[in-house]
Amino acid sequence: MHVGVVRYMKEVEGRYTVLPTAESEFVSWLESHAACWPEELQLIRRNWGPLWYSVDCGRFDNPERYGTYVTMANFERSQIFRHVFRPFIKLLNAASCNPAIPIANE
Repeated sequence: MHVGVVRYMKEVEGRYTVLPTAESEFVSWLESHAACWPEELQLIRRNWGPLWYSVDCGRFDNPERYGTYVTMANFERSQIFRHVFRPFIKLLNAASCNPAIPIANE
């Protein structure tokens, strides 16, 4: 399972189309977020799909594994939500660069 950043365009019909991301565009985006982006949520360029950047959250394909089942049953109480998803979304918010705002494990 991955959580990441993609470029997109909103179509006239209201649909979204994911666009390839050029390396220079991503470097620019990273530089603008460098002050507040923790190393444990490091985005890595993926060569599949539309060349997006993501954090690998691990395997999420076997509901017989306890952690996978718990995540499926109650995502907002899962480790992935608390340690990856919520911090990631907060970091995308410009206000999250304020050191007074707690990011993870509230």
